[in-house]
Amino acid sequence: MANKIYQKEGVIGFGRGFSAAFYGSVIYGFTYFCIYKILKTKFKDYFDGAVDLAIVYLLASFTTEVLSLSVQYPFDLIKCRL
Repeated sequence: MANKIYQKEGVIGFGRGFSAAFYGSVIYGFTYFCIYKILKTKFKDYFDGAVDLAIVYLLASFTTEVLSLSVQYPFDLIKCRL
């Protein structure tokens, strides 16, 4: 595969798709950290010391991962189809 790309397009061919992957990673990272920060504080206030803080952070992280991947996977699918 790499040999075909190199023969057909040269070194520049390996850079194709970089911008789509970069923007997808930026969108994913942005949504992940924004949602995580919000959920972390909301879960801390909701459980108010009834549950260990590590469990609160784990729950916030898991929920954030599910929500962020629901944004990232469709973007990745569109990128692959193009």
